[in-house]
Amino acid sequence: MVHYMGAKTKHAADIIKITCAKRNGSTYVEPFVGGGNVICRVPAKDGPRIANDINKYMVALLDAAGNRGWLPPETMSKAEWLKIKENPDVYLDELVAFAATGPTFGGTWFGTFALQQAGDIESGDVKYTQARNALIRDVFGLQGIKFYCEDYIVFAQRIPSESIIYCDPPYSASYGYEGAKVDIEVGDSLSKNVWNTNKFWRWADSMVDAGHRVYVSEYTDPPPAIYGGGTPELRAGRAAAAERFRVLQQDSKSTREDREYAAAAIKAVEARIKANAERQAAKWASLWEKEVVSDFHSEREAGVKEGKREIEKLFHRAP
Repeated sequence: MVHYMGAKTKHAADIIKITCAKRNGSTYVEPFVGGGNVICRVPAKDGPRIANDINKYMVALLDAAGNRGWLPPETMSKAEWLKIKENPDVYLDELVAFAATGPTFGGTWFGTFALQQAGDIESGDVKYTQARNALIRDVFGLQGIKFYCEDYIVFAQRIPSESIIYCDPPYSASYGYEGAKVDIEVGDSLSKNVWNTNKFWRWADSMVDAGHRVYVSEYTDPPPAIYGGGTPELRAGRAAAAERFRVLQQDSKSTREDREYAAAAIKAVEARIKANAERQAAKWASLWEKEVVSDFHSEREAGVKEGKREIEKLFHRAP
């Protein structure tokens, strides 16, 4: 479909084979649809499909191409591309999305305009045409999908019961996707555009607990720290042990042995909490792995520098 950051075109078949096994008419859901490279290959005949993304331009592109028959112009010069980049509000959202990703290196949002190798410094025709042809090739697979543009937590309210949810979120330690960033007003948190990995994994757990089948594409396992608080019983045990130690410290009649025993009790509870967090995180098992090369920068695509090698994983947590 669209060559967008994190696109899963090469891996879509593997992902679908796992996520849609024994689908039996369940709704297939993507809260982070991105360029639509996976969902466009999910068979429409096997059940409903709904998708969401916080990037309004990408949602407009996928919806317009799939459900309204829209296609980008046959060509786009660098001068035209620059006009769209500098004044996106005066153009159709779907055209902005295609201009931002189609003729750029690595599909980065209005990154470096991909110049034609033949020496025409004003033309990105080769890259642009490839992207347009990819859209035409896959557009049929977008037909009938219901698209939304919301924060994924808000969107979750729309997900039918017992759905299959495939998540391809921004990866940990990333800053999200450029096209989805919002203006930070006075008084807003500076982290407004920073992707919160821990928050996402806690949400994914809640979706599993709600009865959905959830799959996540990521490079790294969920951090045990997100379960660091432990169960209510463990938290109560830690609080009681800490209070016991505090009382003994203030009691002039307490012995060193009493205080050491109380301190050991605190460490024992904390060790149980840590072990519990690790067990919870380990519930997210990797079902599929493949080495990939990041190509989100011009040096990689221009052949100057090899991209960073990572192990892409598909995680799933049983109920």
